[in-house]
Amino acid sequence: NIPGASSIFYKVNSIQANTDYRYVVICTNSNSTQISNVVSVTVKPFIECYCTPVYTTGCATYNLNSFKIAGDGTSAINDLNTGCNNTTATGYSDRTALVGAVNISQDGSYDIEVNTTSSTTLIYTSIWIDSNRNGAFEPFEKLLSDLVTSTNPAFAKASISIPDTAIPGITRMRVRTVYSSTGVDACATTTWGETHDYLVNIQAVTCYRPLDLDISDV
Repeated sequence: NIPGASSIFYKVNSIQANTDYRYVVICTNSNSTQISNVVSVTVKPFIECYCTPVYTTGCATYNLNSFKIAGDGTSAINDLNTGCNNTTATGYSDRTALVGAVNISQDGSYDIEVNTTSSTTLIYTSIWIDSNRNGAFEPFEKLLSDLVTSTNPAFAKASISIPDTAIPGITRMRVRTVYSSTGVDACATTTWGETHDYLVNIQAVTCYRPLDLDISDV
């Protein structure tokens, strides 16, 4: 029995696991009971729960043309010269089925490169990784903010640092370019730009980078 489920309508919030439901109807006059068929509610895996970034105009003029990240060993993403993609939604391309996951490690630092075919200097790139694997890009998971994006064939370059608390396993990385606006989150509505999603495979480590040390005369 569910506390509070005593009328013909009942709203269930925040289901965390697959759950079966059924109605039990009791007639007050005869005290007879009727039980409905079971309704099964299946919870999607977190990897299928990400928001779709919204662009009202899209990427025809201001796109995400190429993205590269060098992972552990020879693992890398080199997604080059894609131009404007609207394969999933306006200005949005889910690349997770097209590009293999890149291996990265807890507490690691990785070089990224990005460019656009537009000649403006007002295209900004940001990167998120869902490090707690909960199907959302949260503010603390923004690893790169508003990198001024170079025009192809040049690349804008930066590095991202993976938290040592990142949960090992496959999760999603979002690379989002936005024209003329900064501070845009991973899901917000904006006018021009493009977003690509990729997969990363976070590896557990037991030895972390040392903290910065000050060396002084002894």
